[in-house]
This record gives sequence, C-alpha cells and structure tokens, in this order.
Amino acid sequence: MKRIDAVALGYVFFELATAFAKEKGYEMLYLHTHYFLPGGFLFWSAMGFAITLDEGGVWQTVHMERLVEQEARSYA
Repeated sequence: MKRIDAVALGYVFFELATAFAKEKGYEMLYLHTHYFLPGGFLFWSAMGFAITLDEGGVWQTVHMERLVEQEARSYA
C-alpha cells in the first residue's frame, strides 16, 4: 500500500471514530502508539493529539489525548 493511501485510509477511520464519539457524547479521545511504528506518531500528532505521557524505554510508548470537538491539523 502506498503511503498516501495509508494516510487517507487512516484519516477515514479516524473521522468515523470521531463521529461515533460525538454521537455518543464523548469529550476526550485517548490512544497510545509507539515511535517505531512507521508514520504512527506523526499521523496522530497531525490529527491534533498531544502527548500526555512519554514512557520511553524499549517499547517507546507514547500516550496521547485530544478533545473530540478539536479540529485536526493538516497532514503533510
């Protein structure tokens, strides 16, 4: 899969999840990712997520949150 296709697919799934969260009255979205996953951290940052905890270590786990009503940044 080309990178642009993966980003577009990720964005579609993110929009669906955000619409579901809005419909159900959620206020906050949470996720965790890993720096070693290709494009993962950059994608979620572009979607407006901010780091709440960076565990570092061998797993390079980073926890992120954003408000449901928050606008995504552009993904370049």
